Amino acid sequence: TACIHEAITAEAYSAIRKRKCDENGKFRQIQCDLRGCFCVDIENGNEIANTRVAINENPRCDEKRLFCESVICPKKCAYGFEVSSDGCALCECRNPCNDVHCPSGRFCVMSDVQCFQQSYCPQQPRCDAIRKRKCDENGKFRQIQCDLRGCFCVDIENGNEIANTRVAINENPRCDEKRLFCESVICPKKCAYGFEVSSDGCALCECRNPCNDVHCPSGRFCVMSDVQCFQQSYCPQQPRCVVNVCPSGSPFSSLLVTQVDLCGRDADCPTGYWCNRVGVNANKGMCCLEPKRRSNNARCPVVVPLIDGETERCKIWCRSDEECDSSEKCCYDGCGLRCITIEAITTSTESMSVSSITNVDRNPSAIGQCASYTIRNDCEPSHKDTCTHDADCPYLQKCCNTGCVKTCVYPYRTTGCLHLKVALQKISSRVSARCKEDGAFESIQCDEKYCWCVLKDGTEIDGTRITNDRSPNCECMIPFSHNFQRDTLIVTN
Repeated sequence: TACIHEAITAEAYSAIRKRKCDENGKFRQIQCDLRGCFCVDIENGNEIANTRVAINENPRCDEKRLFCESVICPKKCAYGFEVSSDGCALCECRNPCNDVHCPSGRFCVMSDVQCFQQSYCPQQPRCDAIRKRKCDENGKFRQIQCDLRGCFCVDIENGNEIANTRVAINENPRCDEKRLFCESVICPKKCAYGFEVSSDGCALCECRNPCNDVHCPSGRFCVMSDVQCFQQSYCPQQPRCVVNVCPSGSPFSSLLVTQVDLCGRDADCPTGYWCNRVGVNANKGMCCLEPKRRSNNARCPVVVPLIDGETERCKIWCRSDEECDSSEKCCYDGCGLRCITIEAITTSTESMSVSSITNVDRNPSAIGQCASYTIRNDCEPSHKDTCTHDADCPYLQKCCNTGCVKTCVYPYRTTGCLHLKVALQKISSRVSARCKEDGAFESIQCDEKYCWCVLKDGTEIDGTRITNDRSPNCECMIPFSHNFQRDTLIVTN
């Protein structure tokens, strides 16, 4: 219910405004905050004017109210108005995020929730990253987006903000209205990710940096990485957090301490640095402090940074080829760094051809099957193969013939665990399915807080969920004659 959602929010984020609900999930008629106690509408929790009393007194909700002067306010407030000390409405929108304390590095945003009663189910404040894009069911940008400075309209194809549509964080912009005029800006810069905008949505002569919207964990750095899109006409690079690949010190950054530019050769780095190519984003690397380390003449497999959030499982076994056997190369695996066996070594250096490299942990997409496409005879001559084998493809993808060329795509047919892992990766989930080498579900699955045992089809086994600082016992489950009742942490019969 709406009341319970508000109570959960208050508990999770130590909110100032703590709601009390009755046994039916509705708002209790008397509520209190730091300024006193007051009566509310039990359906939506809105304060009833002129019912406030001292914190240690009980308001009489059935008494006749004192008169509040009528307030004619041009604003439309999605979460109601602030009230004065006597409970009368002020011409000031209430912002639920004012009641929430977010952890360091996270910010309050209003998010949709699910309620039993659909007639009243307002958004609730949640602590999240700075800029979180919302997409519709077709994968396009929703017309209205929000960030810390407010809400605004965007082009649904590319997500670019439409000038002069910004409103306050708790208001909805009218995307079909005529816009105010923005002065034309002649800017000599070429910005790959567009320009920053002023408070009213007009473009500034300042390049937008997507990494500003990302908070990487300690020891990781933001890089702009290639991604795979269904619509090939617009598929810009996206920010991803990558481990420090340098043998000593931190990688060179021309912009921010937390963002690094990738390099393809030593000439891309400033004096005193060398390019440690370990296969980050199409055989690139980071500029590391000299002295330069020995490097084998081979290229790492093409991988993209994984986004499943299991950073504690990313192992760093090496940071240069010197730390591997002579027949191995130190490569980025999308998560950490490991030594990979080299089958063939090319002799060229900066203009090397792709050598065949066998990963100790094979790409699990090799388990899957490609869809069957009819070979077409109307293919464009300019279309070329982008892969030869599955090893050429990003993690979880296969090299498939799509009728004209061979290209990397997600497998059409694979195991249930790998299908789930692909789906979670597509939506940038911080949680990932754990799969065995043969594609089956591992017996223990975990998210950010809990671990539990699963059946062969991935279904959770009731009675096994515990906090993720321990490992559940999947060999000896508790036998209960009836089913289980599950809350957020423990299981009771």
